[in-house]
Amino acid sequence: MPQPKKYDWDLIESEVLRSESPLDYKVIEEKYGVPRKQLYQRAYNYKWKDRHEEFLLQLNRRRDREKIDQLMSTYSKLDGAILRIAEALLQQIQRILVNAQNSEPMRTHEVKNLVESTARLTDMLETHRGDTANALKELIVDGIIPGDIVPQILDIMERSNESLSIELSKAFTGRIPD
Repeated sequence: MPQPKKYDWDLIESEVLRSESPLDYKVIEEKYGVPRKQLYQRAYNYKWKDRHEEFLLQLNRRRDREKIDQLMSTYSKLDGAILRIAEALLQQIQRILVNAQNSEPMRTHEVKNLVESTARLTDMLETHRGDTANALKELIVDGIIPGDIVPQILDIMERSNESLSIELSKAFTGRIPD
């Protein structure tokens, strides 16, 4: 009587249980030459389906955690950018007010713009983490900050805070009525 063929079940099981694709016994059968009945019996006895589902569940959880970590990092960068934008705008407002003290009375629309900008900055600085993207969007939509500098700000933050301050100062020069 011929000896039953030996299969490298550790290798087969490892591949099956670490696959991100749904279990496909036909592919395994063809790849390793394992008879269908023997393959199904092994899968049943060693609970491949349950173990594979658990692997996929853990894999998805890990990927979700990585996405959350990445989002938190992005929000943190946005928070930093928002604070730097606020500082730059407040410096610009301060310059306008100092210049106004040395000249004729300010026009009504200039005062209105300063009051609105200051109110928006106050709201923005009181924003909780995660809301910064919405605060940034509102500032752009309301024309308080130029939308074209936001990607630059995030890029510059990667380089250095000093560079960011310089670029913000340049970006806001002349953007707020003076």
